[in-house]
Amino acid sequence: MKIEIRNVSSLSKPEIELMNVWMKKEFGQRYVRKFKEYYPGDAKCFFVMDKKDIVAFGILNPVVADCLGKKYNIFGMGDIITIRRGEGYGRILLVAMIKYLKKTGRTGLGFCARKNLPFYEKVGLGTKRDLMGRFRYRNPKTGRLTPRKNGDGIFYNGKDGLIDKIFEGKLRVYLDVKLW
Repeated sequence: MKIEIRNVSSLSKPEIELMNVWMKKEFGQRYVRKFKEYYPGDAKCFFVMDKKDIVAFGILNPVVADCLGKKYNIFGMGDIITIRRGEGYGRILLVAMIKYLKKTGRTGLGFCARKNLPFYEKVGLGTKRDLMGRFRYRNPKTGRLTPRKNGDGIFYNGKDGLIDKIFEGKLRVYLDVKLW
């Protein structure tokens, strides 16, 4: 068992194809991605490997969060999938991602289905119901806002304390991300 952390720009075609098969199975056709176009070159892909097989993966995507006019460089946590379930690979993946966030001191933020909140809590992430309602996705080139339905959130509060600031009031935060 090992963890590989690589830039998304270094992913091979077979790796991308495998990831997209599982993205489609888990989240639907809408989440099939051209990973190298969707994510910036410094986005980090985490693989849990069992021998030569990828058994879980997830991505930390650099995102700029705008809170009350102040910019925060955080990581969006996403595309988290365990291919072989019930064997502890999801926990191994998330522990590696949390370790990376701690090492860099950066905040990590993601959104998930409510049924997954207990798992994320068990591995050491903070969770909050209906957290997505505090955020708006903003196209960094055009400034266009994309409305999002409410959803539950997972987070790691980095050295910037952004999550604490968000919870102090009913703040609206803008995330500058490239949308599919």
